[in-house]
Amino acid sequence: MSASDRPRLMLRFPLFAAVVLLCWLGVGADVDAHPHAWVDVRSAPVFDEEGHLVAIEQEWFFDYFYSAFVREELEGDGGVTQEGLDQIAAENMDELEQFEFFTDVRSGPDRVALGEPHDVAIGYQGERLWLRFVIPVAAPLKADDGDIAYAIYDPTYYIEMLHFEDEPIMLLGDVAASCQARLVPPNPTMEAVALAGSMAMDAQADNSLGELFSEWVHVTCP
Repeated sequence: MSASDRPRLMLRFPLFAAVVLLCWLGVGADVDAHPHAWVDVRSAPVFDEEGHLVAIEQEWFFDYFYSAFVREELEGDGGVTQEGLDQIAAENMDELEQFEFFTDVRSGPDRVALGEPHDVAIGYQGERLWLRFVIPVAAPLKADDGDIAYAIYDPTYYIEMLHFEDEPIMLLGDVAASCQARLVPPNPTMEAVALAGSMAMDAQADNSLGELFSEWVHVTCP
């Protein structure tokens, strides 16, 4: 994956272009180290009436620097309107498709195929831009068959994506009383930390780096 192949979180107002500009102005991210942007995440496994895991509901909150950049650009185009935001969200989801929407779902050791996202929404909460969507798995997963886990991360670690601290992972739908979700924080090696710290913004993208810094949510229904 070349530097030009990195995901661009907002197609009309590319996240990476915004980060370059902010770094040039001396604001926000360190040009000489990954990550260069930050997203706070909420997520919730969704269960169907048979108790199978069928989707992951996600809500992303972009950092203040990028949120301000998007607002300023929209205002320059005539104002922050829901129509304009919806267009950004639609283009953004199209762009994220090739990166599986930054969503990695596993059933045991196997990666699970995903379906098409739905219930996409976007807006501002205070000063922060948010994006919400539901990403289904291609086939329902029986949570009592073993460990189901998922992670939400940029594979290049250009963007750091972590759940809000001190917020529990909610389970949605027809959830058995025995089901629970446990968030495991990242545990990168010192070598991975050193590699990320040495990678400049224009470095060759490494699509294996992000997983080393990812959180994993384990869903079990014993």
